[in-house]
Amino acid sequence: MTVQTFKTAGPTASQLPLLSCRCIRSRSASQSPTANIPLPSAVTTTVVEYSPDAYVIQGQPKHTIELTESPELELLTCFNVPSGPITKAYLQDAYRRYLRDDDVFCDRFLKHVLLTTNETSISDSVRQFLAELGCTTVILIPDSGIAPGPYFYSRRGLFWAWKLYKDDHEAFVLSTIPSQQDTNV
Repeated sequence: MTVQTFKTAGPTASQLPLLSCRCIRSRSASQSPTANIPLPSAVTTTVVEYSPDAYVIQGQPKHTIELTESPELELLTCFNVPSGPITKAYLQDAYRRYLRDDDVFCDRFLKHVLLTTNETSISDSVRQFLAELGCTTVILIPDSGIAPGPYFYSRRGLFWAWKLYKDDHEAFVLSTIPSQQDTNV
């Protein structure tokens, strides 16, 4: 698979300010001294806070694709581009749909953009539009079955971003985390 990366504009990645990100809880059954769980069934879940929001990231990536060499989690939005050239109009429309329909998506996920497309380059107008949205890196890959939307990513792959909501009224009796093994759960 060919992966192409473009900088949208401005300083190099090493000169960009980092978002305030801190891990507020990381729990693994295999790390507990009293846990007697076989390692393959151990589940790791991490909660990451980007104030004022918090997200759950599961231990296994949704897609094992190496888009970076960094072990650090970064924010990313995937856009699936239909065949043909990547246009500013298409990305504007997709961006508006994300803002309207996706409760997890917000502009901070646009720091890095993944475009699944058969194209090998992007126009200056697309590059400029993404830079205006705060994008610093655009990654092009062939269509690989990655669903559009917001993700966290590291060298381990792409991780679904699950947004946490406050339960001020203590209405939820039991927390639920989607299964990574059973797609029906």
